Amino acid sequence: MRTMAVSSAIWLSLASGAASGQIPNFFEIEPNNSCATGTVFAPASGVGGGHLFDENDVDSFRIAVPSASKLVINIWPENPVWDGGVARVQLLAPSGTLLAGHGVKSDSNQFTMAAIATAGTYCVMFLAVPSYQLLSEEYRLSGVIDATAGALLTHEIEPNDTVLTATSIAEIDPVKWAQLASDADVDYLRIDLPQAGDLLVSVDVENRSYEGAALIADLTDGSSVLAGRLVSSDINTALNLRARRIAGGPVYIRMARSDFIIMDKHVLIDVTTAPATGLAEVEPNDSLPAATHLIGPGEVIGQLSSATDVDYYRVSLVAGVANFQLRPENANYDGGVIVIQLRDSANAVLAARDVLSDAAAISMNVGIGTPGDYYLVVQRKPSYQLFDKHYLITIPAGPMVFANGFE
Repeated sequence: MRTMAVSSAIWLSLASGAASGQIPNFFEIEPNNSCATGTVFAPASGVGGGHLFDENDVDSFRIAVPSASKLVINIWPENPVWDGGVARVQLLAPSGTLLAGHGVKSDSNQFTMAAIATAGTYCVMFLAVPSYQLLSEEYRLSGVIDATAGALLTHEIEPNDTVLTATSIAEIDPVKWAQLASDADVDYLRIDLPQAGDLLVSVDVENRSYEGAALIADLTDGSSVLAGRLVSSDINTALNLRARRIAGGPVYIRMARSDFIIMDKHVLIDVTTAPATGLAEVEPNDSLPAATHLIGPGEVIGQLSSATDVDYYRVSLVAGVANFQLRPENANYDGGVIVIQLRDSANAVLAARDVLSDAAAISMNVGIGTPGDYYLVVQRKPSYQLFDKHYLITIPAGPMVFANGFE
C-alpha cells in the first residue's frame, strides 16, 4: 500500500500580498456580478481581493487557461477571526458547469479548489449563502496553473456523476483528489480489474479539522454496493473499502452527500490490488442462495455497507460443538451494534450474539446435531446505529469439516 503522505502545500502559491492586513496586488472591479463581467486575473497577478457589500452582491473573476492543466484556486479571508460570517465560492467551467465549491467562513484557514481544465476562460464566483450571516470581511484569492503531466493525473475530472462519465483511476496512479462541489454533486471514479483479485481502496481527507460534515463513499459494480463507509471531516485515520471480485471487471468508487452537512474539503483516494488470498466476503451475499461459501479454517473479513445490508456465509458442519468468534476491526466506539447468527438450511435461527463496535471478540457456541450446510448471518441490530467498520469472524477447525483454500 502506498503511503498517503501527500501535502496540499504543493498546491499553494501565495504572492507577497498574502499577509493579513496588507494591500492585495489586485482587487475586484465592479460591476462583476457575472462570469462575463468578471475581473481578469492570472497566476502572475499575485494575490487578489474582494468584498461582498450586501446579500445580493456577486463577485466574479476570470482566469484564462492556455492548455490542458490543473487549475488551482487558493482562497482565504483577509483576517481569519470568527464573527459568524459566511460566503460561498464556486469554480465554473467556460460552459458554466460547476467544477468545485467551498464555504468561506470568517475564520477559515486557507483552502484550495481545483479542477482539471482544458483551454478556456474559467470563472471564480463569490456569493452570499441564504439564511446565513454575510461574510463581512474581505476575501483573498490567488491562482495556479499546472500543465505538467503528473498534475493532470492527480484530480478527478468533472463531470463524473455517473458510471458512464467516471474518472479512471489505477493502482499505478498517484493519490487521486476529489471533492463534492455541491449538495447535489456525485463523484464516480472507475477501477478496471483485469482478472479476479482483492481490491483495497483507502479514503482519507486533506486535513482532520472538525466541520460537522461528512460524505458517503461506496464501492459498487454499477448495480450492487460492495462496501461503504461514512467519511467524516475529522476522521482520525484513513478508512478502507474492500471487495473481492471473482471475475474482475470495473468497480466504481461513488461519493455523495450523507445526512450531514456537505463536506466540501478534498478527499484522497488510493487504490491497491492483489491476488485473492485467504477468506473474504463476496458481495452480493444478502440472501441464503447467494451466501459466500467459506472453506477454512481461517478468519473471514466482511463489512455491512449500509443499514439494510445483510451478509450470509455458508459453512459445512459435522455433529458436535461449533465455535465461532466475531470481533470488530478496532475497538473505537461508534454506537453501532451488529448481530451474528447461525441459521440452518431453512433459514431458521439456531443461535445469535450481539457485537458492539468497541467489543472484544464475541464467542458463539452452537450444538450441531445434523451434519450439513449452515449459514452465518451478520446484520445490523434493529433500532441501533450501523456498525460502520469491518468485522472478522474466526472459523476454527475442531469438529467442523474444512479444507485449505477459498471458494
